Amino acid sequence: MILETPFVSVKEMLVALYPQKWLPYRYLGFALWNRWELVRELGEVVSTGWKGRMLIIEAGGDELVPRGQAARIAEVARNAGVHTEEGTVEGALHVECLAKPKGRKMVTEFLTSFGIGCSGPSSAKALV
Repeated sequence: MILETPFVSVKEMLVALYPQKWLPYRYLGFALWNRWELVRELGEVVSTGWKGRMLIIEAGGDELVPRGQAARIAEVARNAGVHTEEGTVEGALHVECLAKPKGRKMVTEFLTSFGIGCSGPSSAKALV
């Protein structure tokens, strides 16, 4: 599993993006249609017996997801017995991790560790 610039939940993102207590957004978490509670969902996946491997990539200059969210997700995964690798692509904005050489290298090395080559179209077939 590869997570690029993950966040813990949409509710926590509301608080991070709108820290001012006088703005109503931080209090509207109960009304969210989709909460994307990654930590809770990860716990459910692991409870089914999944013990895969995970790569978590954090954007060093992320303008949306605050630092520390990826580390919290990694901690939950490790505590559940999931082999977890983490990395930060310094200077990358939220959508730039894989556009930067370091981000591409991290993904390539992670996939290569499974015996999956990343050299061309035939590599995609190995993922299916």
